[in-house]
Amino acid sequence: MLYGTEACPVMSRHKHSFDFIVTRVFMKIMHANSKNVVEECMGYFGFLPVSHRIVNRTVRFLDRFISSDNMLCTLFKEAAQRHKNSLWTLSSLLSLFCY
Repeated sequence: MLYGTEACPVMSRHKHSFDFIVTRVFMKIMHANSKNVVEECMGYFGFLPVSHRIVNRTVRFLDRFISSDNMLCTLFKEAAQRHKNSLWTLSSLLSLFCY
């Protein structure tokens, strides 16, 4: 379900949709009808909401991307350095190839 979400920007409404899907699955598994109860159970099981997982995956991806010696990655890093040297710029450059 999360394949590729770290490399492309994900809108907040899509993150909420992912969260809704997982919450409904947990509701079915736990036989519970309350979102609060399910979220508490997810916390006890150490299951992060999907929106948090996407953020963690994106940070990890960008860290690996920046530390890579790959030629294509190096070209992106150089382009990002020319434009304010920020991760946000690197992320926006990567998003051009996702759409």
